[in-house]
Amino acid sequence: MRTIILTTLVAILGMSCQDDEPLPTPEPESGIHHVILEEPAFFHYLQPYEIDLNGDSMYDFRFSVGLVYSDGATHEKFLANSYRDAKIQIVNYEAVAYDKDFVVGPQGDPTNTIWDIFSGELIVKTIRQNAAPVWSGNWIENTEGYIAVSIRLNGEYHYGWVKLLADVEHESIMVQEYAYNKTPGASIKTGQRE
Repeated sequence: MRTIILTTLVAILGMSCQDDEPLPTPEPESGIHHVILEEPAFFHYLQPYEIDLNGDSMYDFRFSVGLVYSDGATHEKFLANSYRDAKIQIVNYEAVAYDKDFVVGPQGDPTNTIWDIFSGELIVKTIRQNAAPVWSGNWIENTEGYIAVSIRLNGEYHYGWVKLLADVEHESIMVQEYAYNKTPGASIKTGQRE
């Protein structure tokens, strides 16, 4: 009996010492990371709104209103700012207002735009003494649109979008939803959720 138990233990130990097959390398995440807010998020002067595009607990973008006094006028600038290695697609310092299904990515960039690491203006309200406010910028004709964004994760850029709702009559812009492609270097269409 003792021999049988000893033989069984040796066999079990022998099997457990065999080379295990290596664990498979996890595939990089793919697909679209999408967030839609329950209520659109307003941003105003002294009340910015920040986005953590990829959910890593670090903000990537900030939407705010800045005041600039120049040429005898007050300029309220509605801005989209990026943090760290995040970028916004701009033309002439303004964030471009794209329609749904615009391709954001390396092959979708129009030739007159650049990826900026700091900020892009959305709209500007200029107020002069005794005159009605004057609005300017890419977003005054758009009640909704998308800005093209990118973030760098593990040294590689991921492309995405942020949907904004503009209401010049009520002097506000709101963030409604955002998304990015989890596959490095891959394009995403504005409004794409899957």
